[in-house]
Amino acid sequence: MKKKSSNIIIKHVMQYKVRIISLLILSILYTLCSIVSPYIIRTFINTITTSKVLLNQIYVIVLIFGTASFIGIFLSYFSNIIEVRLRNDVANHIINISVNQYYNASIDTYNKYKPDYLSQRIMGDSFKISSFLIGNVLRTVIIEVKAIVILSIIFSIKPMALVIFILSVPLYFFLLFLCKERLYKCNLAFKEQRDGYFSHLNELLYNMKTIKIHAIYPKLKSKFNNAYYDYLNGAIDLSKISYLFTNIETSLSTLLNIVIMLYSGIQIIKGHFLVGDIVLIIIYYNELLEILRFSIKQFESYQDYKVSFDRISEIIELDIVNDGDKYIEKIKNIRLDNISFSFDKNKIFDKFSFEFEKGKIYGIKGNNGIGKSTLINLILGLYSKYSGQIYFNDYNIKDINMKQAFFKKHSIRYLQELYLR
Repeated sequence: MKKKSSNIIIKHVMQYKVRIISLLILSILYTLCSIVSPYIIRTFINTITTSKVLLNQIYVIVLIFGTASFIGIFLSYFSNIIEVRLRNDVANHIINISVNQYYNASIDTYNKYKPDYLSQRIMGDSFKISSFLIGNVLRTVIIEVKAIVILSIIFSIKPMALVIFILSVPLYFFLLFLCKERLYKCNLAFKEQRDGYFSHLNELLYNMKTIKIHAIYPKLKSKFNNAYYDYLNGAIDLSKISYLFTNIETSLSTLLNIVIMLYSGIQIIKGHFLVGDIVLIIIYYNELLEILRFSIKQFESYQDYKVSFDRISEIIELDIVNDGDKYIEKIKNIRLDNISFSFDKNKIFDKFSFEFEKGKIYGIKGNNGIGKSTLINLILGLYSKYSGQIYFNDYNIKDINMKQAFFKKHSIRYLQELYLR
């Protein structure tokens, strides 16, 4: 079923394909500028340390370096603006998809989620998915281009330096398999506990007047504090695994830097390297380390994204109440035929039949919980799981476009009750 959610999200993201392609092109050009700059520095150092240099040569090299740097700055600025707008537009699109699906869901779904919790959840997860798809996925493409170019340059200068880097890569990716499942579980638990904590806070603030009247503040405050401790424990667990993950990665990066510095120093002493070459290799090595760090962070971000995607999928794939295609202009009668309905295993109606006719006034009375509101909700088509038939003007309610009926001022109106959750 999650494939359905994935297809829906990707379909909506592709509506922005022109802007995505523009962002990709700008980002690749910026990346190429950032790769060229260290190469120009290498050329400059080798030129001034190995031959008699003319002042004009220095001017040309500096001019090329400055031009490449400033072009990169402008490209970075414009790509950042496009990315920020794109991320927010995509997130808003995902939010709208989720809200539309929730709107079309059966009314019994509304009892499953607290509105403030659901609001926090949809907002947070939509922006996380958007940031991953637009920021991380596009950046992965750019990083791959950057890695290929840098590796090619290092290989052309000193193949052995490339071999040292390649041998270190398996150590980095071994970390991914050590922390994969733990990171996902900690992320999922943390998000649920965080949203629950915020939900309890909103409940306190939103219902403060009623809480005072009924003197239930201590009870609700206790629930709020318990939610905080759950949230705090989740945050600490996530922090522990993230900190361990980061520090192992940092230690490996430091070790690799030590190896390449020793290797480069020996090569310079033997006369196999020029000064500019070692400067370039150290700069590019650190660029490659950043690429590895990004790959590892990408893995960590993917676990976070996967949690958000799974939670959004739950909303997008809610069972919905399907409207029919018949339109009614005026309601002459509403007939219930052998209606049976249960709520939370409690039978509310058992083969109930009745007919409402136009021009008559009906009073529905009874004790709380007897089914008065449920009857109205059934007539409005808000429940889908019932047995029996409901007819409007002899049309089955399942064949009628009930949303259109709600909009018609002469058809159906319903006043929602307000209550303390």
